[in-house]
Amino acid sequence: MKKKILVFVILILLIGMTVVLTGCGEKQENNIQEEQKANEESNKIAKIDESKEIVYSAYKENFKSPLDDTVTTDVPAFNINTEEIKNLNAEILNKYKTDEADMSSSNTSYKYYENDNIVSVVILKSITESSFEEYDVYNVDKSTGKQLSKDEVISNKNLEKENYEETILNQMKKICSESYQDVTGADEFIKEANVKTTSKDNCSLEKTKPYIGENGALHYIIYIYSIAGADKYEHIINYETGNEERFNTVQTDDLETTTERSNDKNSKELEPNTTISKNELIGKWEIRGTDNKNCDTMDIFGSGLKYASTMEFKEDGTYTICLGLDVVNEKGKYTIDGGRIKISDIQNMSEIGSSNRSEDEYIVRNEDGKIKLYNYEKEADIKGDIYVNLIFEKE
Repeated sequence: MKKKILVFVILILLIGMTVVLTGCGEKQENNIQEEQKANEESNKIAKIDESKEIVYSAYKENFKSPLDDTVTTDVPAFNINTEEIKNLNAEILNKYKTDEADMSSSNTSYKYYENDNIVSVVILKSITESSFEEYDVYNVDKSTGKQLSKDEVISNKNLEKENYEETILNQMKKICSESYQDVTGADEFIKEANVKTTSKDNCSLEKTKPYIGENGALHYIIYIYSIAGADKYEHIINYETGNEERFNTVQTDDLETTTERSNDKNSKELEPNTTISKNELIGKWEIRGTDNKNCDTMDIFGSGLKYASTMEFKEDGTYTICLGLDVVNEKGKYTIDGGRIKISDIQNMSEIGSSNRSEDEYIVRNEDGKIKLYNYEKEADIKGDIYVNLIFEKE
């Protein structure tokens, strides 16, 4: 009996000790977690302005250009309170802030992406008189408050320089092989553009601009050479898919102005004042000018293309556009609706990898006894104005 009592007492003591030790263990674990959390908070880099996002507009202003365009300058800043990032913000502001007294007709806008500790900013500078665009990329680690090198950006995706460059080279070869396959009469120009685009130098880490984009996908900006227009254009490529992506949305802040475009039409839209039959439409139409804020055709296409660019409507319901050199730059289908020529299935081949459009429209007008085709952009610019691009006249 005494042995049973002794065993029972020992069991009670063991159970009590287990409870005490478990409680101490939990308490110790909680203390460690709280200490880690406190350390993380104490090591967390403060924002410059706690009321703003991790990237915000440090300077945003509208100006009138010499061509009476409204030009928007929207300059970003990283909201990270370290001396290195403050200096970087000052560098960006100094580069992009526009002096109204010495202002070029270019819009500046930006997008940013936040993926874990990496914040990437892409800045777009676009020339209002043409489609020319150039980009800058800045990558920052918000946990250290330091700017990342290109090597550090791709290392975040477990990539070595050699793997990165090899993938880009293969992606450019694929893009080049697909872009001009339906173009005839420009073999030498196509070959030259492809050779430059797929060169090791052009596809190098030094020449490309990598960043971590939406959903953590690695992106890069690269020059793709063209057979018409400018010698080369910068393109945004998704490294994961090899596909081109468009820079078409900009974050807005607490300012009223925005560079995001709208598809809404307004009263400034040009309307047809006459109709045209299929027989009258068939044939070649020549670019004779622009009505794009007094911008001359030469400013868009260069002097060599001013009167050598044509749009041909064919009997079978298709059309082609040649921008000089008798090289097909664009093709698709067309239909006639009174004074509107609607084009569809548009394949734009002026730039390698350029995205095709589903539809567009030309307006027929009778001016001083001459029938003209006006092509205008349906997307509004930053003021909400519709503006005319090209004017075609029948040969």
